[in-house]
Amino acid sequence: MKENKKIKTVTTGIWLLFLLFFTPSLSIEAYLWNGSSTVSSLTYTPGTAPGEDAYYQDAMGENPDVGLMLCGVESPYYVGVVYYMKNSSHSEWVLVSYEKDNTNLPLADESLNYNGKSCKRTDIGKFFISPSYYEDRTPRVYIAAFPARLYALYSSSPTGDNPKFVYLNAKFSGSYSCSLSYTYSSNTISINSLSISATGVGNIGLKDEYRGISEERPLLIGVCRDDSGLECEAGISRLTSPPNFPISYSFDIPQAQVNDQHTYKRYGVVNGLKCGEICIGADLTISSLSVKKNPIYYSQTQEIYITIKNSGNVPVTTDFKVKIEIKNSTGYVVYSKEINIEEEISENGNTKYLKVTWEAYARSGEYTVYVTVDSEKNITECNEGNNQKSKTFELKPITLPEIWINGKQTNTFPYPGVPYNFSLYLKNSDNETLRNARVKLVEVNGLSLFTPTQIWEKVYDEHGNKIKNATKVTTITEVYTDYYGWVNLTLIPTGNKLFAPEYNYTNASEILGNYSLYITGEYRKNGKWEAFKFVVNNELSDTYPLYIQNPYTYKAYEQESKFHNQESFVKVVMDWIYTIFANFWKAIVK
Repeated sequence: MKENKKIKTVTTGIWLLFLLFFTPSLSIEAYLWNGSSTVSSLTYTPGTAPGEDAYYQDAMGENPDVGLMLCGVESPYYVGVVYYMKNSSHSEWVLVSYEKDNTNLPLADESLNYNGKSCKRTDIGKFFISPSYYEDRTPRVYIAAFPARLYALYSSSPTGDNPKFVYLNAKFSGSYSCSLSYTYSSNTISINSLSISATGVGNIGLKDEYRGISEERPLLIGVCRDDSGLECEAGISRLTSPPNFPISYSFDIPQAQVNDQHTYKRYGVVNGLKCGEICIGADLTISSLSVKKNPIYYSQTQEIYITIKNSGNVPVTTDFKVKIEIKNSTGYVVYSKEINIEEEISENGNTKYLKVTWEAYARSGEYTVYVTVDSEKNITECNEGNNQKSKTFELKPITLPEIWINGKQTNTFPYPGVPYNFSLYLKNSDNETLRNARVKLVEVNGLSLFTPTQIWEKVYDEHGNKIKNATKVTTITEVYTDYYGWVNLTLIPTGNKLFAPEYNYTNASEILGNYSLYITGEYRKNGKWEAFKFVVNNELSDTYPLYIQNPYTYKAYEQESKFHNQESFVKVVMDWIYTIFANFWKAIVK
């Protein structure tokens, strides 16, 4: 059994870490060896009492007793287990192993064969993954305190002079998480936070007195081109105390080359393990896409609102195009437009707003707006997969009335009080005839035989206060289209001269509202009645207006004509009306 005793020695000497550049050997292999097989990971072993230290010690808990084995070598080497990270100018390493009763590196001198290779290993019983901090050893030994990708240091010198490094094919289990950011104006990359998690234990606090970062428990951190810490050109830091974030490094690419034509991926790496990553570059995306009307009706103007965002960390200064397409449910393109964007869009969420309009002259159905930013690939982006967004809306048909008044296609009557041949044909914007549709011709505040327009004062409370009272007359004519969508009838718009300027003193408009004449109605679709929908001045309406050109002029009819349904009661009914007029005047004129 290995001893489970933490030893701390203090000397006045100061150990200077080698900051030299060494490339890990690819021809030599290294392993943790338990005497019969290799060991790929060691787990974190915490104490049970509050405030106890914890570490990755072998021969503790579930961890086997291990030594270090080098393969592909013929002669012995002095060896150790290290955290290791480097860049092109120097390397950083932390030794986390030692040999009992040896103030220097142990010698791997016991020969064996593994996988057909000649190997040398240490004495397993004397070799320790360190639970202790040894200031008086050369090289200095630190507590194996944090998750790591492990490397083997090997040297011809017991003090580790001119060391070389090779991946150990093992790790201290656990992980790191960090957030990174890039600042274009200063061309710096920053690590803004860091958390540590040991497998089976959970979070290790950076400031924990017994388990956190300290002189005895250092860790390596940096920003690298790779995710294992061997190309940390932006920089490497050796942390011997909890850091004050952010930890910032100058970017390893000149700012002149940081633009919207290049992207660069960088990794946050701790002890050879990736903690996070960042893409440095522009990233155009469509942050919002909406339409003004859903549903929209035939002939209305659809407004499409687009917000383009640069969510990258580098400004977009190169011109690019935005493509807008509207497709029907079969994929047919009914509208297409490209807009060239020339303005700069700064980094970190700055936006550009666009509005596009489309006149909805198309068959009813489902339509989809597709917007593609940087449609011609003028910008190199961190994420090329977020450049398109779509929005679906429904286009509904409207009723299209065709009106003939005395044989002329118009919706305006010349004069009130005159009979007209009125013909109406109804179809919708999908060119479907509206057969057997229920049509209502409505006159509001016209003249009525049943209730002539009347205005008088009424008492409305117990104090004798008076207000105007009046008869508001609405005349509704209901008729159905035939199989071919037609209605033909005689129509007499009555008008109302009370609304003429010379009768303004009556305040008829304020009391009764205005005079109006319009078409409304409904038709059957899929077994249900649906109201007519018209578009008047680009606005949706349930009514379609009819007008009187000279609304206050009652003009005598000057020629003989024949009217629709003249012999089918029109003449008879008008005769009865004439009799009603005559009776009225006989009643009041003596």
